[in-house]
Amino acid sequence: MTFETFDLSVFIEADETKVADAWLRSGTIEKWFLARANFVDPSGEPREADELCGTGDSYWWEWFERTVETGVVTVAGTNIMEFSFGDGVQVTVQWEKIHDGTQLVLSQTHDISDLDRLQRVYCSCFQGWTFYLTNLKAFLEHGVDLREKAPTRKDHVNV
Repeated sequence: MTFETFDLSVFIEADETKVADAWLRSGTIEKWFLARANFVDPSGEPREADELCGTGDSYWWEWFERTVETGVVTVAGTNIMEFSFGDGVQVTVQWEKIHDGTQLVLSQTHDISDLDRLQRVYCSCFQGWTFYLTNLKAFLEHGVDLREKAPTRKDHVNV
């Protein structure tokens, strides 16, 4: 087993446009993934909650326990989003119409030289993305949000 990359895949019974919106619009990403999300275009202008993010945007994402993730959207398109995620991590999310729904594949790569840190990042991100892709499916197919929103409860998957 190596810890440099992993891929996760989920089939979602939803139109690919809805899947794209769930990743590329801050107002939608807050409904299944984050407490608050903001995208800022390359000129420094904040994007509206219903506006699509674009290649070169920076992001500011807040989790329910108040920690903040910042990074850069390196690719944003009709069927792909790629972004930096923490120090030494790159995430690519791609989706495509398959039959009556959408196939989504999330790939994460790591450029981390410290083996202990690499293993921790790999395991925690693998667990987190598994939960959030499950939540995305629940949200888009059934309108259900599975997130734990009480940050005082420790050791939950999404806290």
